[in-house]
Amino acid sequence: MGKYHILKSSNGNYYYVLRAPNAETILVSEQFESHSAVKSAIQQAMASANNPERFRKIESRDGKLYFQLIGDNGGLLGSSALYSSMKSLERGIAAAIKYGATDATIHDALASSKTAQKIGSVRTYITSIELLPQEAEAVIFYRGHGDVAYKLVPSLYRNPGWIRNEHIIFQELVLRCSNDFKLSGPTFNALVKMQHYALPTRLLDITTNPLIALYFACAGGGSADAEVIVFKIPKNEIRYYDSDRVSLISNIGRLPEHTRFPKDLDIEHFNQNEDVVKLVRETQREKPYFEARVNPVDISSVVCVKPVLDNPRIIKQDGAFLLFGVDGGKGKPASVPERYLLTSDEFKIIVRGGDKIKILEQLESLGITRSTRYPEIEHVAGFLRDRYGDK
Repeated sequence: MGKYHILKSSNGNYYYVLRAPNAETILVSEQFESHSAVKSAIQQAMASANNPERFRKIESRDGKLYFQLIGDNGGLLGSSALYSSMKSLERGIAAAIKYGATDATIHDALASSKTAQKIGSVRTYITSIELLPQEAEAVIFYRGHGDVAYKLVPSLYRNPGWIRNEHIIFQELVLRCSNDFKLSGPTFNALVKMQHYALPTRLLDITTNPLIALYFACAGGGSADAEVIVFKIPKNEIRYYDSDRVSLISNIGRLPEHTRFPKDLDIEHFNQNEDVVKLVRETQREKPYFEARVNPVDISSVVCVKPVLDNPRIIKQDGAFLLFGVDGGKGKPASVPERYLLTSDEFKIIVRGGDKIKILEQLESLGITRSTRYPEIEHVAGFLRDRYGDK
């Protein structure tokens, strides 16, 4: 018997995941603004899963296959993971029919008891990290939020004016500091440089070092409780700075506020959309060979990207980035896939606000300080000023 799990994403929306009895994920829904809406979508999915004609087979740009479950009104009810062959795709659809129909059950994770690991020292933090499962085919990343109330979205989406003027901010910085961007190469590299200088971008910093994530959780957000979020990202889904998908998503930032990417279109009609055509042209400015055929899934992705290690801060912080696409239009960011998250509403790592200073002192004894995380001279000078001044 299959089971629909109701979950809540980092941006506050609701979605469901259909899992087989062996816990394998079969289908993941779109996001909904209310709990009642996602429950209604599950009822529709149960009814539609009985009908093989409701499954749409799609091929991505890189030749991978996936399927979508379509409702009575033609709306998208859920999407599968990527498959390497038509045979495995057919097995996935068979599993969705077998486990997703009316005899499936619903598990509301939001109504279940939640576990929050309260952290008051480096030792208890390491113990909590050790409780998380490890996977040989995935890389574990961490991110420290100074305030547990922070949402898992890039800085660009923390101020409506920034996302509204993203294309202007990008052009103005390059215009005013042209010498700094002459040799930056792909647009993604320019975004990394902008992030380095605290300009809001569609990048979110992550690290492979759990102590660095703990440092950032304690160094920001004042006295509020903080959080460390843990990701498990499959190795075969991690991209490099020069990836085609990375270029495509990065160049969304060059397009104006009114840009929209329609949903629920087949790939041919999607690529005829005026804004999709503009995005392809922007991408071809850095990659002339880029094929004018875009998969909607690529635009709505959140991609883990390994940057060029030409920045002392990235090297010191063992850094990588989550690059956020968009959900329909520029005003709404794509969401981090649920399967990427090791911590969730059911298991959180919370750092007590009152223990932040103590933890920072413990981290300093381990060589994790402001001066080592930010090696530029102004930050080292600031660390020395604070370290040797009277308290």
